[in-house]
Amino acid sequence: MSAQDGIAGLGSPDDYVGRAPGFDAMQVKLEREELLLFALVGRSERIGEVLSRCGLPEAEALAALLSLRAKGAIRPTSEERAPTPRPALPPVPIKDAPRPFLTPSPVALVGLSPERREEALALEKRVNGGNFFEILGVPPSADRVQIRNAYHQASLKFHPDRYFGQDLGDFRAKVELIFRKLTEAHGILSDDAKRAAYLKENPRLAAQSTPDFARNATEDEKARGEERRSRLAKHPYLARVSKLGELLAKAKGQVDKKEFDIAIKSLVTATQMDPTSREAHQLLIETRRAYELSRAKDGLAKGRELERTGNDAAAITAYRTTLSMDPSLGEAAYRAALLMARLSVDLKEALSLAQKGVELSPKRADAWLALGMVNVALNHKKAARGNFQEALNRAPEHSEAKKQLKGLKWVF
Repeated sequence: MSAQDGIAGLGSPDDYVGRAPGFDAMQVKLEREELLLFALVGRSERIGEVLSRCGLPEAEALAALLSLRAKGAIRPTSEERAPTPRPALPPVPIKDAPRPFLTPSPVALVGLSPERREEALALEKRVNGGNFFEILGVPPSADRVQIRNAYHQASLKFHPDRYFGQDLGDFRAKVELIFRKLTEAHGILSDDAKRAAYLKENPRLAAQSTPDFARNATEDEKARGEERRSRLAKHPYLARVSKLGELLAKAKGQVDKKEFDIAIKSLVTATQMDPTSREAHQLLIETRRAYELSRAKDGLAKGRELERTGNDAAAITAYRTTLSMDPSLGEAAYRAALLMARLSVDLKEALSLAQKGVELSPKRADAWLALGMVNVALNHKKAARGNFQEALNRAPEHSEAKKQLKGLKWVF
């Protein structure tokens, strides 16, 4: 079944689907594919758009949608109730993915003047490559009052709430990044202990800093600083940004530990918290791919073990599954083909797998041996003779290739 044929209980790609009212994703166990699809389905979305944005093979995406429907997580919705669909996020390649903060928007921006855009671009460069003092535009010797004033002036220009409801184009992400970094720099440099720790980690800056900066602040100023920090910590935008940042950092740590399944759950939560976060979507796609590659390696090892213990039929299944997760594993292809030739099963598929194994691993003698064995099973003995000779060209002492070639000695 394809999406074009329609989905039983949901409809065609042009029909709408939305989350079922009252469904609690925390109370019902959802698989990782289901979680990804559920995150993409808002109050109402077209089925075709959900399938195109999820990054899954169509068959897996359809199966996940059907499973969500069966579990009561989603339901069909009418077009009259459906909101205007959000623009679909383009698929983000795993490698060389564009960063969202580097290219100015070519469209006219309502909220930023040309001068402010130039200032935002200059400040973005400092944010991406400078230290906390450079971000705020103050020298390392700046006292707390100078730091406070610099932060206040920058916040007046780049607080995201200042541009609420206005079209900033790509500059929306720049403004949010700038304000987040400004707040981080102010939080570090206006706190005596945190500033001292930061300077200790950056000796070059410490050499230019005022040694007694902490003594320049009055007790009253310290109290006002604590009150400001407390107020900012409760700001809804900063709280959401902070939580999203914590989730992404947590997921990256889980990926580093190769805990891919746990990282996927964290990233799905992040995409639900902020569906517009390209970083979260990109990291989710990359993590899913890394998880599939990890599972593929495990599948290849499982197939070898089954083959070693004589369970050839189960080994073939393991190799096939491995190839579905990572089609670039030539070893899985030619090992499956070799076993299929020995068992004389599915020889047409075996020939295709053996040829794929040779294409992916042309220097492996076993790949050529597998192709030769399949050709023998198909009674293509002349082709098999050439395959065995290729195997010996790569491994002159390959005993099985010698044996098979000797058996075809008089084939011309």
